[in-house]
Amino acid sequence: MKLNHYENTMIPIRSVQECKEFEQLIMEKYHISSLMLMEMVTTNIIDEHLHFFGCTTISIFCGTGKNGGDGFSLARKLSNRYTVTVFWYGDESKMTPETAYQYQCTSQIVKVIHLQTQEDLERYIHSADVAIDCFIGLQSTHELRGFVVNIIQHLRTINFRYLFAIDVPTGVNSTTGDAHEFAIEPTDVLTIGSVKPGLVSGEVGNTLPFPQVVTLTDFKTSIEQKSNRSMFEFDDVRQILPDRKSNVWKFDMGHAVVVAGSSSMLGAGVFVANTAISVGAGLVTLLTTSRHPSIKPEVMVHTITSQEHGNMTILSFDEMKPFLDKATVIAIGPGLGNSYESIKLTERIIEEYHTKVPIVVDADGLLAIDTEKVYSSNVVLTPHLGEFKRLASIDFDIAKKEYIDRTSSLASTMNCIIHTKSAPSITSNGIEEFWLPADAPSLATAGSGDVLTGIITGMIAQGVDTFRATGLGAFLHREAAKRFEKSNAEELLTASKLIDYIDFKPHDDNWH
Repeated sequence: MKLNHYENTMIPIRSVQECKEFEQLIMEKYHISSLMLMEMVTTNIIDEHLHFFGCTTISIFCGTGKNGGDGFSLARKLSNRYTVTVFWYGDESKMTPETAYQYQCTSQIVKVIHLQTQEDLERYIHSADVAIDCFIGLQSTHELRGFVVNIIQHLRTINFRYLFAIDVPTGVNSTTGDAHEFAIEPTDVLTIGSVKPGLVSGEVGNTLPFPQVVTLTDFKTSIEQKSNRSMFEFDDVRQILPDRKSNVWKFDMGHAVVVAGSSSMLGAGVFVANTAISVGAGLVTLLTTSRHPSIKPEVMVHTITSQEHGNMTILSFDEMKPFLDKATVIAIGPGLGNSYESIKLTERIIEEYHTKVPIVVDADGLLAIDTEKVYSSNVVLTPHLGEFKRLASIDFDIAKKEYIDRTSSLASTMNCIIHTKSAPSITSNGIEEFWLPADAPSLATAGSGDVLTGIITGMIAQGVDTFRATGLGAFLHREAAKRFEKSNAEELLTASKLIDYIDFKPHDDNWH
């Protein structure tokens, strides 16, 4: 088995300051001005994203900052194909140099209207096929004030077929995701260069359309600027998964051993094992208390002695050891129960094996985690927010607000991988983070977390490192749910169905 050489092609997530620094780096690298960069960006916006079918009229709304300059530039370039009107507000003397230049150029060939009063709104702004928000952009916050609020309130009374927000919707905080009550509600977000944290987190993280990233330049050579926060896309899947040669055999694809289930929760282990074999693990062995009729025939099952109440006991370790010794990855926890004996069994397995093979710990297995200990990058923890609250020893309200930073802090302290399931979900190794927007509501069903554990386990079995396997597994898990939602009601998804929707390629031409 040969692992692919992995290049970081993921979608970067950058703060406002990092975006400014990156643009400055580009201008210095290629000896171009801010105005030239703006021209490249607006050309890319049109070429990559603005394709309207059956539309003839476009209204573009501009402020006096650089985002307004983008709007004026777009208006000029779109005017040869559409009927374009530009509406702007503010003080011309406060325009940035780039925006002032774009304003002067555009006003010679496009109808440009300065909005100053409520009467202007009623008189000039009527229906159009397309609206484009270029009021504020990168510097947008949720603390809108002044006449722009009146403008947005008026826009809400108009039915546009498309409403595009360039970079960040006006009224959405680009850092926190907090939103003003009259924030722009776009049909599409075209964010420039990289995703901003506020587009996929906070109040609007679950309501905004998934941001489409606009290429910054046309230069063939890339500039390396490592971002410690990023999101996966399907291009990453084949870069990360190992190549399968024609003479590959099952032992090259790893042996996943799953320790899960109890008499009252047998299905949890079945979901993990069935998923791990379905995503490509060469061999999967399930160690559980009894055989469930839904287990795939490809999965090897060994029943383990349990206590009277149906949970495995610390005495089960000796029964398991011959199987654990053959594992290239171990998944433990789902459905084990919270008895003292099952917790001690989990502690023993983690302590004995975490320096030898990767271990994915989920659900009841997290009860055995000691946050005072230092583990290793072999250990993957996958808590939901309630479980993370307990791990971090904080109140639930604090966990909801601070889990992103605290996930990374705890992963760093414990020297392990943590994937915290929330909105967005975060995978951290203490240094880097993978973010995953929570836009698949069908996943709110019993057993879906066990399927995620199975995907991660199956990825690791095939040789993917624990950090990328965890982030990529979460991405594939979400995409499987979105694929289901394309043709089914969200309420109809079950964990059993979810496994059949996992794929390593996009589900349509409009994937993110």
